[in-house]
Amino acid sequence: MNKKVIIIFGLIIIGLLAFFSISWRINKNRYQNAVAKYEKQIANLQGQVEIADGLYSSTVDKYKVTQRELRDSLMVKDKELAKLIHKNRETIQGYESYILTLKNRTDTILIRDTVLGMKAFTLAYPKAPEKPFITYLGVIDSLTIRGNWQFGSLPITGSIVEQKDGTWKYYLSAPDWVNFSGIQMKVLPKLDQPKARKLYFPVGAGYQVYFDGKKSLYLMGGVQLNRWQILIHSSMFETGIGGVYLL
Repeated sequence: MNKKVIIIFGLIIIGLLAFFSISWRINKNRYQNAVAKYEKQIANLQGQVEIADGLYSSTVDKYKVTQRELRDSLMVKDKELAKLIHKNRETIQGYESYILTLKNRTDTILIRDTVLGMKAFTLAYPKAPEKPFITYLGVIDSLTIRGNWQFGSLPITGSIVEQKDGTWKYYLSAPDWVNFSGIQMKVLPKLDQPKARKLYFPVGAGYQVYFDGKKSLYLMGGVQLNRWQILIHSSMFETGIGGVYLL
């Protein structure tokens, strides 16, 4: 085989190896820069913030959270729920937790007489004009008080948003007489799905033995658009071109 041809093929192979090595280093640097960016965002995360009465926000922990950490955290927060998920062989993707309390209030209670000669009163929280969440209808009978508890609905709305810097924020909204504390939300990090490429440039090289005993190195390259490929094959003795459709 001609030494000049061998040198040319060798240089091409070295060039391809250098290209893949540089590409790998570039991707590695991009990954390290992305990790550094996220770590900086984590350092700047805000905790729970009360925006207005009944409206709270908190950042969502979606950085470096593992499946095991989620399981362990949920086991501390709600052991029975964690056991149920494990029993059902389900995979936890995230959880939220918070402590809900009602704001303290001081009210004046009106006691009224009944037709039976007893005293009656009504406790309501919150008071009108809001729709009560808790109502107690009581009657004072001698030294005892008898009554009936009634409970209404407590609407709570949660929403997750993505901020300009890529961090996620969680909003909790409820009536203004509700307090939230200990707001915590953790989810597994989701990798952005790369957009599917439509145009590729496949390249390759190999060693070929002909039926008449001749041997030769060969190069192959071309272009791929969606499922179609056009390839050029070139060796020391021949050159060809062909098309391929990927089923």
